Amino acid sequence: MSGEHIPELAIALNTSDMAKALSWAEELLSLHDLFKIGLPLFVRHGPKAVEEFKARGARVFLDLKLCDIPSVVAESTGAAAELGVELLTIHGWGGPEMIAEAQRAAGGRTRIVVVTVLTSLSEEHIGRLGTRGEVAAREMARWASDAGAWGIVCSGQEAGAIKRDFPKLGTVIPGVRLPGEEHGDQARVVSPEEARAVADYVVVGRPITHSPDPRASLRKYLLALGREQ
Repeated sequence: MSGEHIPELAIALNTSDMAKALSWAEELLSLHDLFKIGLPLFVRHGPKAVEEFKARGARVFLDLKLCDIPSVVAESTGAAAELGVELLTIHGWGGPEMIAEAQRAAGGRTRIVVVTVLTSLSEEHIGRLGTRGEVAAREMARWASDAGAWGIVCSGQEAGAIKRDFPKLGTVIPGVRLPGEEHGDQARVVSPEEARAVADYVVVGRPITHSPDPRASLRKYLLALGREQ
């Protein structure tokens, strides 16, 4: 595998129940240590959600999709960076100035990841806005690149073109599924093998955490991504 690009995996904890989230983490931590905390857990428990995971040796990807006026997002970003999270999402629809202010507030402590077009949106829905997913994602990628943000969240279908146009941007790809798995609320899905070519991080939640055997499912994803166990 020497010299081959191998993306990182973030395990999404899609729950507001702290005990459940911590039980998943404790079961999986010996295999992998990066967990994505989203709005349900953070809204219910606040910064304690991050602190509990870091106290157990986990790395945290804080997925809040911040979107507000630039000054509000900047202050919120600074607070998140002080918690020691590895990555923080903000939403590209907030515009280029908001992205730039968030990047300045992070101060190099936390990777700022700009969400472009949610993978739950189909091309039909995006088309009603008068554009295509790839077009909207590329424009927000331009804003992220100009602001010096670490990277973007986009679907696997858009990531290749964005990597070509903005080679310095990192990419986070949700909607990754093994063949035969349910897509859930993901409208635009790619396999781990497809994601490997274009992703720096991939996000997988329910196929691991809601599996009858989460450790076995995690191992399957790590193997498919080239992270042998």
